[in-house]
Amino acid sequence: MSEYVPHPWHFLSDDDDEEEEDEDMTMLLLCAAAIAEHSDTRASFYVRDRLEWEVHVTELLEEDHLAFYQLYRMQHASFMKLCSLIHPFISTDEKMSQVRTGKGPITTEIALHCLLRWLSGGSYLDIRLCAGLSKSSFYFCVHKCVEAILLCDELAYSFPTSDDDIRQASKDFQECSTNNVIDGCVACLDGLLLRIRTPPPTATGNVKAYFSGHYQAYGINVQAACDSRCRFVYVSLAAPGGANDIAAFRKTSLSELIEKLPLGKYVIADNAYVCTEHLLTPFPGEQKKDPAKDAFNFYLSQLRIRIEMTFGRFVNKWRIFTRPMQVAMNNTGRVFMCATRLHNFCINEAIDNGVAPSSSSEAGAAVFTPSSFTTVSVQGNSMMRDILLQEITDMGLSRPAYNLERNRD
Repeated sequence: MSEYVPHPWHFLSDDDDEEEEDEDMTMLLLCAAAIAEHSDTRASFYVRDRLEWEVHVTELLEEDHLAFYQLYRMQHASFMKLCSLIHPFISTDEKMSQVRTGKGPITTEIALHCLLRWLSGGSYLDIRLCAGLSKSSFYFCVHKCVEAILLCDELAYSFPTSDDDIRQASKDFQECSTNNVIDGCVACLDGLLLRIRTPPPTATGNVKAYFSGHYQAYGINVQAACDSRCRFVYVSLAAPGGANDIAAFRKTSLSELIEKLPLGKYVIADNAYVCTEHLLTPFPGEQKKDPAKDAFNFYLSQLRIRIEMTFGRFVNKWRIFTRPMQVAMNNTGRVFMCATRLHNFCINEAIDNGVAPSSSSEAGAAVFTPSSFTTVSVQGNSMMRDILLQEITDMGLSRPAYNLERNRD
């Protein structure tokens, strides 16, 4: 039989209850006083003044006619056109923005300012201070603009697949070829290592796969094709940086698109790829000692260098890609694809404004000189390549003397 043990409070008198209540009330008053004192001494929230866009633009245009272009990589009219294209994808509720921030929504111009300055190589610290934004708001603007550009159909690019597009692409490349020798090229192909910081094990199951032994850096193998104006017509983040170009290329849909080209149309690449009827590469190794094949290599390289020029202009414009990307792995591809669309947009705007030279005006042996082939040779055979070789031979063409002299030097 268990003994009943009364609860301690059963021994409290009425006077004890009143003392307990007084102690509780005293404790509540002390807590309230502490909270009030803390609220009085808490640092006030700093609200930075937002960039006044119209004043900013006016000052730039009055300072120097190149000032705006140097900051944003495009003219003011092109900038505003780009704003109009992406505005439907980034517009926000003005009333809710006013309630949340007290300053209204971040305008499309300021959001695009953040993206373009960041892609141009600027530090987010300086860019956000200039724009009058917090760090979180800055990155919100950047990724919102990236998403808008990827969703905008007017900024999309595509590989030529229709008869008219293939015919026009071939004509444009032929104008770049001395004596119009190469008359069936529709694009140029090559790989690029998009350098990244060492990926964490949580982002990938095989960190070592992203290390390129050739470049001694971590990265992603990008397969890209361009047109005669050095605009991207295909881009794919194909494989980890440790993969070679041919292995990465076979993982892309571009390999199927190339093989579906009509007979007599082809893409030009270097010796890292396998030569086929629709993918022409230079003659490798000992075959280059044949004068006729050496001449073929020269004229093929006149067009192939277009993809090298595309990469060079792209990286020179968007300087963020001169160093390893400091973004999360899942955002790296989105940022890169966004920048390639902006690259095309800038070229199209320059063409529309009569600033960019035509393909034919850039042609000529003095401009296009073949680079040395340093890639590993891959055996392949192509009747199309043999046909072009015979045409060059029948025309009596050879590698120019100035180029031979330069190679000897």
